[in-house]
Amino acid sequence: DGLCSRAGGGGGGGAGTAPHGSPRGPAEPMFSVAALVEKVPRGPAPGEAVYLCLYMGPRNVPMMQREVRSDRRCPLCGHDAADDRGMQLHLQATHPQFSFRARTENSKFFVLIRRKATKPD
Repeated sequence: DGLCSRAGGGGGGGAGTAPHGSPRGPAEPMFSVAALVEKVPRGPAPGEAVYLCLYMGPRNVPMMQREVRSDRRCPLCGHDAADDRGMQLHLQATHPQFSFRARTENSKFFVLIRRKATKPD
């Protein structure tokens, strides 16, 4: 199971997940990329990519799952992108059910992944 596998179902916590903050509604932004970068326990090595996936866990508690990679493989489907820009384009074109915020800082690539809010019928 890949990163954000629970984002679709909103199931219980598992390895690599930790509650963050207080429950919020789906329309309200939960975190900024900069704030999440500060919460990464160890700084990634130059060239590494850090993917932070936010989703709602049990009892509407915001959860975060983190994956650090040395390559540019998509954490959602395994697609091999050549570089940071290629990964950004792939994520936006191939995974429309998620929103992405990405930035490169000191040759490190940070991506915040969130499930897009759906409107009730």
